[in-house]
Amino acid sequence: MASAAIAAKALRVTIVSDVIWPWCYVGYRNLMKASNDTKVPVKINWEPFFLNHNTPDEGEDLMEHLKNKYGAAAVE
Repeated sequence: MASAAIAAKALRVTIVSDVIWPWCYVGYRNLMKASNDTKVPVKINWEPFFLNHNTPDEGEDLMEHLKNKYGAAAVE
């Protein structure tokens, strides 16, 4: 009875992920496999891994950001 009560309640997990980094995906797939294997449901809250902490709150134009970071020739 106790295991049924545990299985019915989803485990809440926050994943801080970088879409470029492949190990984030590998970790996610392992989590999903463990959830499936143990029959423990998982509720995931996705959070971004923010690389540029100097970005203004209102954001910035992507092309302008890329020009500043890599140079105009790399963007054109």
